[in-house]
Amino acid sequence: MSTLDKNLLLEMFRKMEEIRRMDLKIAQLVKKEKCPV
Repeated sequence: MSTLDKNLLLEMFRKMEEIRRMDLKIAQLVKKEKCPV
């Protein structure tokens, strides 16, 4: 595997992790009913 492919995979993985964290934060806010959805 080339270094470019590894860097691409790492970036995609980081973005997925960020999205997952955001989803968790939003879910927690919704559970506490602080966020009107």
